[in-house]
Formats: sequence, structure tokens, C-alpha cells
Amino acid sequence: MKTKRFFLFFLLLISTLNVILFSCQKEDEVQAASKVVDVPGAEGIYLHLEYTMGVGGFLYPEYRPYLLFKDGSIYQNLDTSIDKLDVAKSKQQEPKEWGTWEKKGNEFSITWSDGDTETWGEDEWFTTQAATAGEKIKGSYESISGGGNVAFGGDVMIFSATTISFDGDKFTYESTGGGSTSNLTAYSSQDKAGTYELKGNSIILKFNNGAVEKKFFYFYPDGKDVFGIGTRYYVPND
Repeated sequence: MKTKRFFLFFLLLISTLNVILFSCQKEDEVQAASKVVDVPGAEGIYLHLEYTMGVGGFLYPEYRPYLLFKDGSIYQNLDTSIDKLDVAKSKQQEPKEWGTWEKKGNEFSITWSDGDTETWGEDEWFTTQAATAGEKIKGSYESISGGGNVAFGGDVMIFSATTISFDGDKFTYESTGGGSTSNLTAYSSQDKAGTYELKGNSIILKFNNGAVEKKFFYFYPDGKDVFGIGTRYYVPND
């Protein structure tokens, strides 16, 4: 039953996100994305509509974040901690995460380091919003991903869910993972807590055990009910 609940919530999450983004209208002159002050030379974080395999192995739309640079570079591994991203070293150590971009009208032409190319059509990309100085988030938010083969007639369903809740400058974080087949169901969970600070396109998480993480952060374009941390997006957990 728990796996089914996560699957139904995942479908609701996807449909909600589609309504939010497709309600965003681009102006003739699109405003630049929020500046990423913590990464020298960065232009901003952009979202691109793609399709990925999710819970049950079904194909779902996903708005994947990318970091664009003023020199025409593009970086896709936003799960990297901001304070650990050395651009020069990264281009040598993880070249597949890098490419170049060129904007023509309202379309982007992307060329990755392995030679693959793609075009972001006018209705396939969006800019993001940065947090303002001293801004806080309130409430509980959830992000779900997964896999499996139910979509292909199998019986394997895998899910991964994270819930993050904010109250003042404090946060609690819970991650849950698991899956099921016709013969087996398994789950695991982990809880964390601490304080946080939003700074432009970064969120600084200070855990109660002393660990500190500085992650990429961005609000989606139309309002601030949906936001991203790294490559995961979060919606209100009502």
C-alpha cells in the first residue's frame, strides 16, 4: 500500500509541475536567469523539459536544471556541492558534464563535449529565480523519483522520496527508499535536522552533527511554491 501511495503522489506531483511551468509565458525579450554569485562566470540556472524513467518504469516529463556560463559553457551536474565546484578542474575531471551553448532568438543550441547536440525549443526551457537576502521557506515539501518495470508488464516498482520541512531557520530532512515485487516489499529511511540559510542560488545546510553542505538552490519561474535543490525539485507536501 505504501508503494502505491508514493506512485499516486508521484503522478500528482508531475501534473502539478506541468501546470505551473506551462502557465509561465515568455516575453519577447526573455529576462536573464538569476545570477549564481558563488560560481565565477556563471550566468544562471535554466530548466529544460526532458523525459525520464520514473516510478514503475513509466516515462515522465522532467524539468532538469543546467548551469549556464557567460563564456558559452554549460554544466549539468548540479548535485555537486557549490563550494566544491572548481570549473577548471571539473572540465578536466568530468568532461562529459560540460558542453557549450548558443542562443538564437528564443532557442538554445547545445553541443556536449562528446559531440552530441540538441536544441531547446522556445517552450522547452525556463529561467529560475534566486532567493532574496534573508528569505525563509515555511512548510513541508516532497520530492519523489524511482524506477522499475511495471510499465513493461513486470512487477518491480522502486521509489525514492525525500521530505524537507522548514520552520524559521530550522529544517528537518527525511529520505525514504524502497520497492516492491510480487514476492517482496522493502523500505529504509533516514532522518536529519539542522539550520539553513538561503543565499541567491545556494542553500547552506548546517546539520546538527556538525556537517555543512552548500547546494545549488533555485525557485521555479512562476511563484515560489516549487523549488529545486541540486537536480531534485520539491512541491508542497499537503
